[in-house]
Amino acid sequence: MDEGDLKKLFSKKLSLLKLSPIRKVAALLDEAANDSEIISFGGGSPSLIPPKELIESFIEDLENTPSEFFRYTSTRGMIKFREKIAEDVYEYSGIKYDPNKEIMVTEGSTEGIFLVLSSILEEGEEVILTDPTYLGYSEIISFLKAKEIRVTQLEENGFQPSLDEINEKITNRTKAIILNTPENPTGRILREDVAKGIVDIAKDKNIFVVVDEAYKHITYEKDHIYLAKYDKDHVISVCSFSKEASSPGFRLGYVCANEEVISNLEKIKQFVTLCSNVVGQKFLMHYLASDLKRKYLKEIVLPTYKARRDFMIKMINEYLPDINVNVPEGAFYLFLNLKKYLRNKIYVDEEVMLDLFKKKKLVIIPGSYFGKQGIGSFRLTFVSENFERIEEGIRRLSEYLKSDVF
Repeated sequence: MDEGDLKKLFSKKLSLLKLSPIRKVAALLDEAANDSEIISFGGGSPSLIPPKELIESFIEDLENTPSEFFRYTSTRGMIKFREKIAEDVYEYSGIKYDPNKEIMVTEGSTEGIFLVLSSILEEGEEVILTDPTYLGYSEIISFLKAKEIRVTQLEENGFQPSLDEINEKITNRTKAIILNTPENPTGRILREDVAKGIVDIAKDKNIFVVVDEAYKHITYEKDHIYLAKYDKDHVISVCSFSKEASSPGFRLGYVCANEEVISNLEKIKQFVTLCSNVVGQKFLMHYLASDLKRKYLKEIVLPTYKARRDFMIKMINEYLPDINVNVPEGAFYLFLNLKKYLRNKIYVDEEVMLDLFKKKKLVIIPGSYFGKQGIGSFRLTFVSENFERIEEGIRRLSEYLKSDVF
């Protein structure tokens, strides 16, 4: 059969999608998984594992009641799990959600974002994104035949979005604003005045604010701002356990929103994944059931990642002293502006990434993946490597940037 005949069988909508650049990097690393010389500042996976006590209590539960781990559950998620989520959200934010009506368990925050956007967008409608921001939103918007409108975030302003620009970009086609805080890739946490201002605009214009809160518990000197405290009806909170509980393999997250939003998400999810990972829900119920979470975050996760963040900054200051480092307030990443080294305009940042990997066995992520404002910057993950490999990675980066390659 001619290959062209097969191509005719596929949906034309696939032309609207591209393989995520981060997935390309992951594939590259998979190919070289056995090469210990490769240092990766590329991914966003936690380097820690869940606490030993959590694993032990989970195994005991599995041995005692195995039948509960291998069955379907409701599309919204196990009610006991949703009750624990509601208690946890209230403890940290003071916001009350009805676990029966206002919480949906999802296959990570990625499914949450997809369900939310699928439920609110019509073809040709608009979604406001910040620039730079997490790259996963654009492809979903494109697939749904909607349009993204970018709002600039400048490094000199701490990557805080402009309320005036947001107001100016809203049209009668605008359906939502998507915010990521703490932000991937910049590490920025929204200031309270900016957060409240955006919610006020959304209420006035009657549009949604979709908040991706995957890193809400990964904060250092500054606390996360919960936008839903200003208005639960217009704010849709999309959350993940992957980063805080060091459990990305379970692919579990949740959405908190008003009753109507959750009902609409359920209509779509039942035909996409039917229900979320039951084994993971049981595991994470143990995580939320005691003070284990607070202890794990306070004593293990945050001290470990903050120390690595600070050490990477120290190494950059030592090996690349002319680079200004915007210290991330949360999340896993440094967003380094390397424009002064990119003198050869023929070089695009993806080519730099591939050349750096080839010549120095070092992985960093091009800033252009996150929007036009990211061109000339690179995202470096500081959580994935130990101190020795962080120093070696920055030494290699310095050596590469100071070579005659440019």
